[in-house]
Amino acid sequence: GFDDLSTKVRQLDGQNSEALVRLALQAYDDGDADLALERLIEAGAASEANPYWLESVDLAMHAARAANVGNFHQRVVWSYGVSGAMAFPGFAERMDLCREQSAADLEWAYACLALGEQMEQRGTDLLTTSIGLSIQAVVLDILGEADQLSAVEDRQAERRQAFEDATSVWRTVELQMTPEVFAAYRQDVQEFGEIQATIRQAANIRAVLADHPELACMERW
Repeated sequence: GFDDLSTKVRQLDGQNSEALVRLALQAYDDGDADLALERLIEAGAASEANPYWLESVDLAMHAARAANVGNFHQRVVWSYGVSGAMAFPGFAERMDLCREQSAADLEWAYACLALGEQMEQRGTDLLTTSIGLSIQAVVLDILGEADQLSAVEDRQAERRQAFEDATSVWRTVELQMTPEVFAAYRQDVQEFGEIQATIRQAANIRAVLADHPELACMERW
């Protein structure tokens, strides 16, 4: 049953806020608001925020390769689309839960605020950190903390701009995604986060193009 699953998840992944939040959502759906809050508090204190996005990309890549889907570049694009659905369920549900419960109960509000801060600080992918900021904004608005809300909104704007700048860099690169580029990008996401990884790999690709301008005619990533 759910109790057995919950115990197993906490044993295997008990320092991952993403796993704990999913347990909280399930408990709430099952009508146990107290257990849901307990799991949410644990999530806010967890040391990781990992939705296993990169692992989902790897799994989708294996499936695409086994099914002989296109070339490597096309498999990467397909795998990113599939992995998003695999790795990021429940974000709308947690926003709705925090919005509803924070308005009614201060303990929920501060638990949700801690979760948002944890996701922003511990997440390495753009969506996790962005959702963390959004949760903070919702709760701080409910609490009437105007100065803190303004600071969060500033960080949201900075993150959006950084991502737009990073993706625009990639759009200027006419180099096809290769296994080597993908492997380096994947490693950089783990070490530096998604935005910095995008910027770093774009710089690396530009260096390659400087030495090999003939590659600029290849399919755009």
